[in-house]
Amino acid sequence: MYKLFDIRHVKLQFKIRFLEEGYVPQDKVSAIRGGIGEMLLRMNCIGRRDCENCSFRNECIVQRIYYHKPAIVPDFVTEKGNMGYLFECDNAYKYVEKGTVMEFSMLLLGDNIVNFSSILQAVYQFGMYGIGKEGIRFEIISIVNHRNESILYENNVRMDLLYPDYISNYIQKRIREEGISDRYSLRFETPWSQKYQGKFIHKISSEPFVDAVYRRCYLAHCMEGIPMNRAHPFRNQMHITKQKSWTDGILRYSSTHEEKIALKGIAGKAVLVD
Repeated sequence: MYKLFDIRHVKLQFKIRFLEEGYVPQDKVSAIRGGIGEMLLRMNCIGRRDCENCSFRNECIVQRIYYHKPAIVPDFVTEKGNMGYLFECDNAYKYVEKGTVMEFSMLLLGDNIVNFSSILQAVYQFGMYGIGKEGIRFEIISIVNHRNESILYENNVRMDLLYPDYISNYIQKRIREEGISDRYSLRFETPWSQKYQGKFIHKISSEPFVDAVYRRCYLAHCMEGIPMNRAHPFRNQMHITKQKSWTDGILRYSSTHEEKIALKGIAGKAVLVD
């Protein structure tokens, strides 16, 4: 089973300090993702942001980071997307004071790990320009790896302390620490949008959830160029026993469409039994 998760990864915990007070976006993940993407474009784009017609597209570092093409392209993938990164932040403050400290995590997968230096430079630039409409500036005060070691030494980055590892090793470590259970608590703090049998689901269901997890594993293997069976063996093996869920949504600014897009889905919590 663990072979399903033989995916290279690096997870880093960032701690930043705001240099002024003001209003900031409540959805920090969207703001961080958009802000870093904007800085990458400002630092690297020479094609006037006309990606579709740019002759440098195949060598563009922004395309490689945000729209990393998998080594194996599945026939059902029709839109550009990316499995190569993930940002997480549970801070929901709308207003910050000068000196407020906030944390967020960055997960890099596969070949995207080698782009960390460019991404970090974009984070520094993002802090100089500021987050949100008011442009609230911030500075990075620490970056810690999965071994709880700082990778910053006197304003220099120790790339040798990234320690790329396999997700399977992380899972086995958690099992050794926590043990194996037949009952799992699921919590969706941001909306989960999922199609199942051609229709969007409106409550947390076991089959769509297990299918979605396996699909992510499959796409991650495609990104790494590792063949994997598309049909998974876990169907009908897990069940939701109770849940409290509701329809929710967030607004995310799309630089492609140059407007805010409403993303809707299911939020809440449930108990999954194996």
